[in-house]
Amino acid sequence: MGSPVSAIIANLYMESFEEQAIATSSYKPRIWKRYVDDTFTILYRENVDDFLLHINNHQPSIRFTTETEKDNKLAFLDTAVLREPDGRLTTSVYRKPTHTDQYLAYDSHHPQSKLTKTGKPNNSAEPTNEFKATAVLPYVKCLSEQLRRCLKQQGVRAVFKSETTPRSQLVPSKDAVDPAKQDGVVYRIPCECGKVYIGETGRPMLDRIEEHDRDIRLARTETSAVSEHAHNTGHKPLWNEVKFID
Repeated sequence: MGSPVSAIIANLYMESFEEQAIATSSYKPRIWKRYVDDTFTILYRENVDDFLLHINNHQPSIRFTTETEKDNKLAFLDTAVLREPDGRLTTSVYRKPTHTDQYLAYDSHHPQSKLTKTGKPNNSAEPTNEFKATAVLPYVKCLSEQLRRCLKQQGVRAVFKSETTPRSQLVPSKDAVDPAKQDGVVYRIPCECGKVYIGETGRPMLDRIEEHDRDIRLARTETSAVSEHAHNTGHKPLWNEVKFID
């Protein structure tokens, strides 16, 4: 399932599987709606077990389980489907029994305006203020609340953001590239006489420095100004002090 097209192929296969399984069944569902691996189906209650046995025998590697309605209600994805007395289906938002409506812990690192003593978001209405500017700042516990009040007195609305994001926590930062291995850099080669050669290369800087050194050893002055200077004056470049210019 690591391929980008795996989900598409799996969905296409399931569509073909469903068509064949339903077409060969003696009990046709009145409704069959699937989202990924969850299926909402309407069948006569007495046919549920037989239909489940049939669809599980159709392809042994694909297994279905069932959950039937209770008190005329059935959860499907994030919706609660209710069967009304007249047969109509209505929906509402589904909440698991363990749901507490608590999204932020009271002692978490968030602005106090977003929290209450119960840990629930504070939905109390705040008076509308006209601000002449907005400042977006990193949130620092305790300090940010004081800064908000000061800025509010000056007519500036303070909006705080967290510097910690899921991306910064989950995605490792890339290692810095060694400047000597970077392409397209400007570099400087100092000489023992005090002069400095400034060069630019579209290749890794280390490769170009090695070429300068080779030109000096082979007395090739036509391809390197550094080699020409070294042979005309007898001076030696300070290779240990070569740097790239940012």
